[in-house]
Amino acid sequence: MNENLQRLTRKRNNLVLEVAKQRAVLAETIEVLRPSIALADKGLVVIKFIKKHPFLMLGSCAVLFKVMRSHRIGKWFQDGWLTLQILRKLRNKFLA
Repeated sequence: MNENLQRLTRKRNNLVLEVAKQRAVLAETIEVLRPSIALADKGLVVIKFIKKHPFLMLGSCAVLFKVMRSHRIGKWFQDGWLTLQILRKLRNKFLA
């Protein structure tokens, strides 16, 4: 029984060392991903805000489109939207 206990102790110590190595590798990997994770968190905050205040978002979009309509940019967006719709229809027609 003493041999069995020693074998289990060695196995446990090896596993503890392996876990420590894996934690170090994980910490390095997370450091590299930290800016991307922070950006994703900010995106989630924006999405939650929009869900809580949908009319504010709709109102700001309406104001933006009103301003764009009075300028030449609105015409460019209108032309771009029309072009996008035509391209989608053509793609669906030829790839379907």
